[in-house]
Amino acid sequence: RLADGRGPYLRTGDLGVMTEGELTVTGRVKDLVIVAGRKLHAEDIEATIHEIADDRLRHGSNAVFAAEIGGKERIIVAVELCRPPGRMSGDLAPIRAAIGAAVARTHDVTVHDVSFLAPGEIPRTSSGKVRRHLCRTQYLVRQEKGT
Repeated sequence: RLADGRGPYLRTGDLGVMTEGELTVTGRVKDLVIVAGRKLHAEDIEATIHEIADDRLRHGSNAVFAAEIGGKERIIVAVELCRPPGRMSGDLAPIRAAIGAAVARTHDVTVHDVSFLAPGEIPRTSSGKVRRHLCRTQYLVRQEKGT
């Protein structure tokens, strides 16, 4: 129930907007990226990254999430490459810089880290949706191990 007694309601974890009496689901609460008090939609940042033109990226295969690093929530980007990172030709630093610049320009936030993954390493549901929370967990485990 709401504070004013209305209800009952079921918390689903969905985000939505009411327009002309119609509910449109826009995402999930757990996929919000909150950095410095700002609430950002991971899907919006991922769409910005999707627009970066580089043949080494697997377009549409990226995940954005927040992780606490150094006592602050930071934005982390995981992107799949067309081949495993160790087998890529050329320096990946320009891709990292392009992602950081695009996100800063479009969303006015700083990307703390870009993690390059091999094809198929972004965890997905059986229906193909990105599992950002699991991606975050895997990132933090890799950071602890120093890989």
